Amino acid sequence: MEIKNNITHAIIKFIPVIIYIFGLSVFADVEEDIIINLTVEPAVSVSKINSSTETVTANPLTGVHNGLFSIFQIATNGTDDDFDFVITSSITTQDNGSVCAYGDDGRLLFAHLSNPPLNSDVEKAKLGTAGNKNVIAYPTNLTGDFVKTFSQYQGKNSYIIRLNGETEGTVTHNVSGTPLLNTYKIGEDEAGEYKAFVIFSVIPK
Repeated sequence: MEIKNNITHAIIKFIPVIIYIFGLSVFADVEEDIIINLTVEPAVSVSKINSSTETVTANPLTGVHNGLFSIFQIATNGTDDDFDFVITSSITTQDNGSVCAYGDDGRLLFAHLSNPPLNSDVEKAKLGTAGNKNVIAYPTNLTGDFVKTFSQYQGKNSYIIRLNGETEGTVTHNVSGTPLLNTYKIGEDEAGEYKAFVIFSVIPK
């Protein structure tokens, strides 16, 4: 009987030790760092401001009008390494479809909508050569907050805009009201609607 009692007593003393050890591991504090990464891609917003004036009536004797302008608002988190900002133009001809409407000096050509000019007339108007039926040319320029140049883009006369570190601002495309020499003649340019398309494009690189 003495031997059995001693063994039992030893087992009883050992069990609390085991419980105590496990208890320490269950209630220990644990800390772990969490790192969250967020990537923001380059983005841009371009909108046309409602105060733009894009329809006028010209004096039929002289072709003079009060001027046209389109105002574009630009906002971006990107740079010139992310996007190209380009203003291009087009008109429709009878024999060559859609062609660039800018001349080499930045003039913008307007073509008769229902009776489009021939491509040869468009080329004459770009050079200021007389005899260009149903196409009229006016000077243009860009004003606003960014660096602006008139140059070739993908083989076409275009306005190219550089952010140059800016992220917000406006660009205004202006069309002067007086037609360029030899591009309007009352007996040659028919009455009706003349139109040019001006397209502001943002092209990701």
